Amino acid sequence: MVFRDVSMTRSHRLALLLAPLLALLLAPLLPLAAAADDVGLVAKGDTLPNAVVTGEGDVKRLQPLVAALPDGHRLRLEFATVSKAITGYKTDLRYARLVTTIDGQDRPDGLELEYDDWYRPARRKTLYRQGVKDGVEQLFHPGTDKLEQEIPWVNGTIQGVKKAFHETGAVAVETPYAGGKIAGEVRSYTPRGGLLRVARFTAGVRDGEMVDYWPDRADAVERTVPYKQGKIDGMSRAFYADGKPKWEKPFRGNLQHGIEKQFAPDGTVERERHWIDGDTVTAEEFAAKFKP
Repeated sequence: MVFRDVSMTRSHRLALLLAPLLALLLAPLLPLAAAADDVGLVAKGDTLPNAVVTGEGDVKRLQPLVAALPDGHRLRLEFATVSKAITGYKTDLRYARLVTTIDGQDRPDGLELEYDDWYRPARRKTLYRQGVKDGVEQLFHPGTDKLEQEIPWVNGTIQGVKKAFHETGAVAVETPYAGGKIAGEVRSYTPRGGLLRVARFTAGVRDGEMVDYWPDRADAVERTVPYKQGKIDGMSRAFYADGKPKWEKPFRGNLQHGIEKQFAPDGTVERERHWIDGDTVTAEEFAAKFKP
């Protein structure tokens, strides 16, 4: 049985496959040792440095947050330690990796900041209200203050349009959510702002035609893939940059089913293959056994 994923082009697949690798390469390479019991609390009015906060960098980071604490709130600090063998310093380096504003009931309530290391801007900023995420969460490209993602939370559920950004600041992906599930058209863009893909979802499941566009070629369609309730179902088509057909592949329930055609750039049919429920068959078998 053969199943071919025609939902994305080779370039798209490479981009998606390489993204996690690039993220790892860009992320800090310093091994962290976060002790589960290396946690402390500071309250409004506390003087820094103190027994909990000792590092000069932490003092600079935390003083404005301590001063801005609402009445009855504290900062919960989770520390990480980097070995002196890595930094070259005389001693191991300890810093506040996670900074969470908590209320009188020890619930996250306010701003939470997460750091990848002790010297660069926060990797993540999250807003909480009475223990649940509520507000726009921001993630930043590693080591910078450039937005990587914005996630809208309402009472612990993603609600609204989640956005991802290229390092240039241009929008990379817009993903609409309703009740915590993807709902509507997910739109992807090139760094130059050209529409790259439109994928349709219903209640978190692909449903409807997905359209890939030739990068930065206005509205030149590169590929269309029909989805029904999460499965490819119908005729998937690809096009040359000039708009002429490149191939068409029929699917039923995520399996190729029907006559596949490959086209030459001049529009003539170069090859045909016959499929029944994901298996290739001869033209004679197809004529005898095929059922739409």
